[in-house]
Amino acid sequence: MRNFRIMKGRINFIFPYNTWGGAFRSTYVLSNYLINNGWSVTITFPIIPPRNGYKVFSRKWISIKFTGIIRSLVRRNKIRMNCKADIKCVPWISSLWLKDADFVIANHWNTIHDVYNLNQNCGKKIIYIRDIEEWAHYFQEELEAFRLPIYKLATTKWIKKHLYENYSIKVNKIISNGTHTDPFILKSPKPSLEEINIGMCCAKHPMKGIEYGLEAIKIIKKENPKVNIILYGYYKPEKFDVEYEWVQSPVGEKLRETYRKIHIFISSSLQEGCHNPPREAMAAECALVATNVGCIPDIAKNNINALIVKPGSTNEIVNAVTELINCPEKIKNLASNAKQRILLDTWDSKVYEFESVLNNL
Repeated sequence: MRNFRIMKGRINFIFPYNTWGGAFRSTYVLSNYLINNGWSVTITFPIIPPRNGYKVFSRKWISIKFTGIIRSLVRRNKIRMNCKADIKCVPWISSLWLKDADFVIANHWNTIHDVYNLNQNCGKKIIYIRDIEEWAHYFQEELEAFRLPIYKLATTKWIKKHLYENYSIKVNKIISNGTHTDPFILKSPKPSLEEINIGMCCAKHPMKGIEYGLEAIKIIKKENPKVNIILYGYYKPEKFDVEYEWVQSPVGEKLRETYRKIHIFISSSLQEGCHNPPREAMAAECALVATNVGCIPDIAKNNINALIVKPGSTNEIVNAVTELINCPEKIKNLASNAKQRILLDTWDSKVYEFESVLNNL
């Protein structure tokens, strides 16, 4: 007899465009797990992109519309990773084009108003808040979207707390991203702690707080000349007059090897959604020094599996790293505890929480 799986329900994730980023990739992964568990999942992009806070008919608005439409027509429903969901490209987000679903989920702030305006037969409406972009020109519009009376999910405790304490916006439930630890579990031992390697991921985004991390590294290197510095990412720091090893855009085994060489990993972000580098570093047995934003309140405990510092404090980063340099045994303990903790951060557990929310709704 053939086995038939009972479909649990239909979910439609709404994206603003077909592109590549953490919030997009994590939803593709979540979709695969949901489909494996019996859900029908559609991911919908509009050909005409959202306004993104720019004034209608302004030069920037016209540019975004033109490039967005061209990108949509070229990429259509093709994405850059294996996803089992039905990838659908529609003219714009409207009840005209969206098939009936049990749940329709705005996956980014600039799709929330469109989802809010959908007919009820398009599904129970949900917002999935993945970041708070206080740095952006469209932030006030983003807040207005968050305030709409729709059930709200967020990826981290930090987002929930920040929205409520600063803007009186209540989040109903936290469901964070899972962590794929396999690509970062070491295949060979780390280098000896006789020469300590300090590492950091570099990016141009204003909320990454790279300037504080780099300034801290400069002070640390001056006070501890024997330490080695390893920096990686898409953005190579300019005018950084400290000797360091640069690894350009590592992926796969190259990224695993980069983490393997690092003993102390610095995450200096000022604000985050659910950032990946600290979790990857934990899986690769790095001692983590991180600001208390994004996913850190969810996965880290100070002096147990990380040293937690205030955002924007160069001195606290310096003090934390110096403490570890002076106590190599603590590097080992933090790294070991970090790995054990992040191995619990599985996608299976997150998908179970996600399903529970849908079933309760």
